[in-house]
Amino acid sequence: MRLLIRVAAVGVAHCGCGALLVTKAAPQTAAAPKPLDMRTLRGTVVRMGSLHGEPLYGVRLRAFVCSRSSAEADRTVPTSFRIAHHVTSGRTATNWGKPFRALDNELYWLVSLGETRGACGYLEFEDVIPPQNYGGVESPLGALGYSSTHRCYGFRLTLRALLGSA
Repeated sequence: MRLLIRVAAVGVAHCGCGALLVTKAAPQTAAAPKPLDMRTLRGTVVRMGSLHGEPLYGVRLRAFVCSRSSAEADRTVPTSFRIAHHVTSGRTATNWGKPFRALDNELYWLVSLGETRGACGYLEFEDVIPPQNYGGVESPLGALGYSSTHRCYGFRLTLRALLGSA
């Protein structure tokens, strides 16, 4: 029997105002812990290379994810992830609205989470941001320094995995 596990979306916003915001799904009771728990998510915007002589940027994410046990981690295989990019009104915004960019990626992992990291460990993800998203004032990220309503940049990571039976 296979059970689909969906990890709650966890987001980190890097704000133009110099703050870091971490948001999580609603807390859950100790009686029913989730099969996977994304405890932290860190991200940086980095130069990924160049395109037609211009710098090409992307986001590099590092999530600290825990399974309920090492035995369960050995049976958990990631199947897909989604990175959604947002421009928000401020560092404490609670409604991020629709993302200006979303990357949906089906994974083809050959090993379980437990085989590479035990019950808890880091997972890394990358998304190259097309130049039209940061290439000028009219772009979502290019407008950050000029907009009075949208001042911060944030992203959300969703990870899906299959939990196999013992």
